Amino acid sequence: VEEDGPGGAYVVDGPEPSPRLVSTLAEWCRGRDLLLTEMRAAGGTLEERYLEIVGAAEGARPGGPARTDAATGVVPPGSTA
Repeated sequence: VEEDGPGGAYVVDGPEPSPRLVSTLAEWCRGRDLLLTEMRAAGGTLEERYLEIVGAAEGARPGGPARTDAATGVVPPGSTA
């Protein structure tokens, strides 16, 4: 369990989500008098993964960041700012 920036957010990276992991995390919070108000047991949204991939590819290409279609939020292939 590692602190994930300001605001009391934490991240557990590595193990697959399981009932045992959720229980262990709840006990970890209880032992530190932390209130567990939200939990996401996933690798993020599809959009987050897409933007990570596209952002990494754009950072390696000349021409700057990609242009995003305002209506769909999708970056057209080969687009630049």
